[in-house]
Amino acid sequence: MEGSKYLASARENEEKASKKEKGSCFINLFSNKEARMEEVKELYEKAANSYKLAQEWEKAGQMYRKCADLERQTNGIPAQYLLDSLTCYKKVNHAEYLALAEETIVILSEDGRLDQAARLRKEVAESYEQQAEYPQAILEYEKAAQLYEMEDTHSFASQCYVKEADLMVMVKEADLVKIIQTYEKVINEYLKKDMLKSSSKGLVLKVCLCYLANDDLVGAKNRHHTFSQEDATFSNSREGELLSSLFTAKELKDVDLFQKTLHDYNKITPLKKEETQLLVQIKDSFPSLGEDLNLAGGDDFEEKEPDFT
Repeated sequence: MEGSKYLASARENEEKASKKEKGSCFINLFSNKEARMEEVKELYEKAANSYKLAQEWEKAGQMYRKCADLERQTNGIPAQYLLDSLTCYKKVNHAEYLALAEETIVILSEDGRLDQAARLRKEVAESYEQQAEYPQAILEYEKAAQLYEMEDTHSFASQCYVKEADLMVMVKEADLVKIIQTYEKVINEYLKKDMLKSSSKGLVLKVCLCYLANDDLVGAKNRHHTFSQEDATFSNSREGELLSSLFTAKELKDVDLFQKTLHDYNKITPLKKEETQLLVQIKDSFPSLGEDLNLAGGDDFEEKEPDFT
């Protein structure tokens, strides 16, 4: 019953706004256009709010877009209405949300509101990721990172670069060189601050796994060594010890050591999906394993080869 009341109010205000927006020739000739447009906008905004309360999200989004259009006509700033519209479309219309988000990001950027533009770009990336559209999500995370960098908010930029690299790992024919470069960009940023140094360990692990997946044991060992000099705690960390054991397994072609190492590590620190994907590629250098490699070495962890393209 409550929803019906809100819906009736929304329709009433929408109808009033539409009539006032069109107006008669007499009204258009003698009334103050800017004042009339302001009244129309207020009615559309009331309609939008009522549609929201009635949970008619698409209609609410349409009303906010009308408010944004009216703001443009009176040389106002439409960005906030577009953001309100996006919130509504995101709930019900993915395609409309993405199209409007692109328009809004341009407006926010032109207005110098780069932080808001970056946040919205990141939301778009997350939306693509949730829809399993990983190649597009990768592009959006990179764009978001670049916008954050323009505002010198490097911590948020780093988060986006890590997401970009993680997703690049998950697609077929991954560009391992670019992935390494992206992780390294973040590692260099983390090393500038003592508080973030410990976060670098996980990224160095991924970098070394990328080298191994690219059949570059020397590159992996060199990166392990250089980071151990930058962070004296790395060699004895879980990540550092995992890598040392994997290096030994690779050198000796020791399948049992490879599986046991991963099993022991995974019991305490569950492997992330991008790490698992890299390890699936590394296992191809152990031909005798065939398709039966169990990364955990036990029944508690079943290896799967995900296809995210």
